[in-house]
Amino acid sequence: QLEVGLQRLSELVHQLMGVGVRTTPGGGAAGAFAAGLMAFANGRIQSGVDLILDYHHFDDLLQDAALVLTGEGRIDSQTLSGKGPFGIARRAALQGVRTIALVGTLDVDEKSLHAAGIWSALPIVPRPMSLRYALKNAAALVENAALRLGYLLQLSAVK
Repeated sequence: QLEVGLQRLSELVHQLMGVGVRTTPGGGAAGAFAAGLMAFANGRIQSGVDLILDYHHFDDLLQDAALVLTGEGRIDSQTLSGKGPFGIARRAALQGVRTIALVGTLDVDEKSLHAAGIWSALPIVPRPMSLRYALKNAAALVENAALRLGYLLQLSAVK
């Protein structure tokens, strides 16, 4: 019923206000608040990751970069195009810079990850452990994963 109601509301907004919120990215059922702002307050929808990257002049920071390192709690097939790391990787790729992600959980194959723009991802959890333990020790786990990545990068420079 909710979906039918939202569709009817979308049709009314389009008829009365001339704003097509239903087909606008971010304006569907999950974006009802954003759709309301678009329809009644002349709002616009922007990519959150692009907004943050622009604010921090990310493209300028990439000028001398050889690699971008980012992180995410969990990467799975449903999040391949919807989370910050993929926006970061997309923008880095436009400058010819590859992106590697440190992740809490990696639940997608490397080919899909690579196709989405992340060159590679390294889980920070080196062995089975409880979520409680992993969260409590997150700083040390991230540090150790970063060290492993650093050693791998050094190894790749060996001739």
